[in-house]
Amino acid sequence: MAQTFWEKLKTDAREFGEGIKEGFEKEALKQQEATQNYHDLFAWADGSLIALPEKPEDGQKNLLCLHIHTQRICAPCTGIFEGVDAQTHTLLMESDGGLELGLRMEGENPCKGLGHLLVKPGEKITQGQPIIEFEQPVEMDSRLIEFGKNNQSQAKPTVRPQNGVQEVRMGDRILPNDEAE
Repeated sequence: MAQTFWEKLKTDAREFGEGIKEGFEKEALKQQEATQNYHDLFAWADGSLIALPEKPEDGQKNLLCLHIHTQRICAPCTGIFEGVDAQTHTLLMESDGGLELGLRMEGENPCKGLGHLLVKPGEKITQGQPIIEFEQPVEMDSRLIEFGKNNQSQAKPTVRPQNGVQEVRMGDRILPNDEAE
C-alpha cells in the first residue's frame, strides 16, 4: 500500500534526522581521536614557556611556544621525520597518532648555520631522540605547530604559564596524564 504524503514526509524527516545524528557522532569520534593524539607530545628541549596560543593562525595551530637555551633539540613525539623547511627553519614530522607537526625555530637566523641534522627524511623517530645538535648552545624561541588534516581538533594542551615564567624540561608531557582522561 502506498504511503500518504504525510507518512512519506514523516519517514523522510526521521531518516534525515538519523543521518545528521550519525554525522555528528562520527565527527565527535574523530575529535576524540585527535584529542588522544595530544597525549603523545612532549617538550623538545629545556626552556621557559612563552605562551600557548589557542587560536589557529594561517591554517596552523600553535601547540606550545618555548624560549630555549640548548645544544640539542629532540623529537617531541614518536613518528616519522619528514624533513626541514629551510626557509621557515621548521623541522617537519608526523606523529604515530597522525598529527602533522612542525617544530619552528624563530628569530633572526635562529640556527646560525651551526646545527647538524642527526636524522634523515623518512626516518622513524622516537620521543626524546636528538634531531639536531648545535656546535655550541643556542638561545632562541621555538614553537610546536600542528597543521594539515587534523587541524580542526579542539584539544588544548594544558601547560600554561601561571604568574610569570614557567620552566619546562625536555620530555615533559604537553598534556599531563592526570588531565588525559
